[in-house]
Amino acid sequence: MKKKVLAVIVFVFSLASIFYFVFQELSRNKLASLRIASNVDIPISVNGRQVGMKFYEGVDKPGQVDIKIGDYETRVITHAGIKTIVNRNFERDKSYGETLSFEETGLAEPIVAIVTDPIGARVSIDDKFYGVAPLNVEGLTEGKHKLDVALDGYVRDTFSINLAANFKMTAFVDLKAEPVAEAESMNLNTASPADEYVKILNTPNGFLRVRSEPNTTSNEIGRVHDGEKYKFLSVDTKTHWFQIQYNATSSGWVSDVYAAKVN
Repeated sequence: MKKKVLAVIVFVFSLASIFYFVFQELSRNKLASLRIASNVDIPISVNGRQVGMKFYEGVDKPGQVDIKIGDYETRVITHAGIKTIVNRNFERDKSYGETLSFEETGLAEPIVAIVTDPIGARVSIDDKFYGVAPLNVEGLTEGKHKLDVALDGYVRDTFSINLAANFKMTAFVDLKAEPVAEAESMNLNTASPADEYVKILNTPNGFLRVRSEPNTTSNEIGRVHDGEKYKFLSVDTKTHWFQIQYNATSSGWVSDVYAAKVN
């Protein structure tokens, strides 16, 4: 009789343990993962709450997340069972890095989009060249891949990405200028009295999206940051957006809400 009671107790305990671990796994899959890293000891805040210095990794309910790393601010949307990554490095008064964010597609095959600042960077995945940014890449398998971004005058950026079925991953890559290229850029941006420029005003995220057309539904081709100036090209008469000389070879449109024309 005692053996039967003991066997029942063991069975019930084992069953309870199984349910506990299944519940834990289901709960974990309902949470979103977030990883934030910097190269310097600088405060990191998530939704207005300081969560660490230089590095943070944790899980929470999925949804909109406002991130602040020192003076740099951005906003991402997190998803259950998916890790969103924000890497930001600081040197003097400039910063650069990567943000890897996701959006659901309902497609079994993962998709990756690469957006670089400046645009036009050469993109390779697993040592295979796919084209220049911005671009979308399909046909990749779920799991880890090596992403390589290169542009003349900028430091090559190579890092790992982890693709998931039913999701599109967007890699926003702000490249670090090489010292010579940075100095030349300063000379190119020296204003002459006859030139007109567009100055980027203070924005909620610390950056303003550059679009291919003067509206919010067109493709994002890059980002500009608070206080920067770009050569003025034209203004759209309907939306009043400004067309700017984004880099040496490309132009784009920015909203007049967060930009102003100056001499």
